[in-house]
Amino acid sequence: MTVPQVDPGHYQDRSYDTRERFLSYWHQADEVRQRQPSNMLEVGIGNGFLHRYLRSRGIDVHTLDIDERLGPDTVGSVLDLPFEQGSFDLVCCFETLEHLPWESFEPALRELRRVGRRWVLLSLPDITPYMRIDVMYKTPLREKKVRRLMELRGSPPVHVPQRSRSPSAALSSRPSVRSSRCRSRRSMPSARSRDRDPPTCSTSSSSSPAPR
Repeated sequence: MTVPQVDPGHYQDRSYDTRERFLSYWHQADEVRQRQPSNMLEVGIGNGFLHRYLRSRGIDVHTLDIDERLGPDTVGSVLDLPFEQGSFDLVCCFETLEHLPWESFEPALRELRRVGRRWVLLSLPDITPYMRIDVMYKTPLREKKVRRLMELRGSPPVHVPQRSRSPSAALSSRPSVRSSRCRSRRSMPSARSRDRDPPTCSTSSSSSPAPR
């Protein structure tokens, strides 16, 4: 089992509660609430803000963390989740996977996908901040929402993922693994493909949060 990288006192420091962090919490909670899961697993609980909020809104949240001092429901590693396949309607792992060695990244994704029935939500620190704009428009035949991304200028996060390459093979089968960090404009799809299958990612903070 991997050794915890962050002392629990890190989450109690006043400097931890930044505006950017709470912006990130809003997006994390919003992505979960949009899906209304019957139950969910949060992997990597940080200061516990997210699952406490979601529980207050009636969502059945089970928590897992490698550090028992944080008080998770289950102590365990994302590399060996102690749950049966498809145990949770939704699995989220926010601002956590960047703490793993690169060679452990793909096995962690496979474990998250294994225990999730319908959705796996991820977020990772990134040096490029974005804002999502949703535009509603109507035609005689239909109403449609179009999502566009705007790059913002801001300070870089406290840390960045260890490498920029993504193990796409781990994301190739169901349940779908969606990240709340959007692609850069250089890799955005064409206008035609955007209209057919608009992106579902959601970030608007001016910078990414520190380690959870």
